[in-house]
Amino acid sequence: MEASIMDGKTKRCGAVSGLTTVVNPISLARLVMEKTPHIYLAFDAAEAFARAHVSVFYSLLLVTCIDY
Repeated sequence: MEASIMDGKTKRCGAVSGLTTVVNPISLARLVMEKTPHIYLAFDAAEAFARAHVSVFYSLLLVTCIDY
């Protein structure tokens, strides 16, 4: 999945792509915009960033995998 976001007032933006475990990519794109100097994170970097911030946004970011 992918997502991007921009704040029209400040002209800041954030984007992510290549996500496989993130349920809400727009929330992750917002984190990229607000918490990093970067504009775009993709694939492994985006997944690692999500895992690093999972304690803050646990319910929004990662899929819980359950084996049946």
